Amino acid sequence: MIPYPPGVYDVVVSYWDLYPGISTWDLYLNQHKLGSWKGNHENTLGHELTNFLDGNSETRISFPNVTVAKGDSIMIKGSPDGIEPAPVNYIAFLPSGVLD
Repeated sequence: MIPYPPGVYDVVVSYWDLYPGISTWDLYLNQHKLGSWKGNHENTLGHELTNFLDGNSETRISFPNVTVAKGDSIMIKGSPDGIEPAPVNYIAFLPSGVLD
């Protein structure tokens, strides 16, 4: 259960994108899929190629303007690829427009 008051939030997921491997993740609010993404930053200019869970491989994705009600649940489904085990660091619920 989400421990925040009902409202509209930007949901932020921090995860590690390891090399080599292109894991995929799905984010759900209750049974509704909010979105999907791939850990493919090894194809992005400026990303450090690493296979360690550290600041070089940590990244995040945001899902803006998510309405959360009392009793809602959040779930991430990760699908590993290669040596990348689809690791997740944290989920944050930020008031819309607030940067952390």
